[in-house]
Amino acid sequence: MSPGCARPPRLLGVSWGRTMDLLARGLNPGWTHGVHVVQINGGLSRSRRPSSAQDMASRIAHLGEGTLTVLPAPAIVEQETTRRVLERDSAVADVLTQAAEADTVLFSPGAIGADSVLVGSGYLTADDVERLARAGAVGDVAGRFIGSRGEVIDQALDDRTLGLPLEALRRSPVSVAVASGTAKHTVCAAVVSSGLCNTLITDDHTASHLLNPASCERLSRKERP
Repeated sequence: MSPGCARPPRLLGVSWGRTMDLLARGLNPGWTHGVHVVQINGGLSRSRRPSSAQDMASRIAHLGEGTLTVLPAPAIVEQETTRRVLERDSAVADVLTQAAEADTVLFSPGAIGADSVLVGSGYLTADDVERLARAGAVGDVAGRFIGSRGEVIDQALDDRTLGLPLEALRRSPVSVAVASGTAKHTVCAAVVSSGLCNTLITDDHTASHLLNPASCERLSRKERP
């Protein structure tokens, strides 16, 4: 755990997704006092299935006896010019400025797969994700698809993605990634090794894989039928 986590966050930047939703549901009332929560990337859904982004952020703020600023924008737009226009709008620009000033950012890296929340929310198709995987993507961080070294895989797609850039996560005093499960081993390794997080909350198997990947791979092969 990062030493910075010893102090409760005052300005907490949050992403969204299924793991983040579970985290928010598991928080106890009064987990902190007076936190201000701000979204770090767009979360409006483009499908009939509503996004949990705002509800999740609101729950974290409410249980922390704090306040909330939402980012009233989609995660991915059709054109780079649209993203630029939105970022110049004060309603969006002010939120991104707050997010960049957060003393702690909290996100869950997403595994690469057709079950991505970005597919479920209507931003991408399963074919899009398959293409990204072929190009070297191992998962996404706050909606931005990365390779094994934490690099952006599809610059054109990244240019249409609205939210904090990856470098902002690397600059954050406390950048917390929350992830578990075999499917996220590769993206967790990329996030940790590239400095996208300085604090990782995970399960013991994922931690063992990160510390000794070769040994865990041999064990996995033995367990296969």
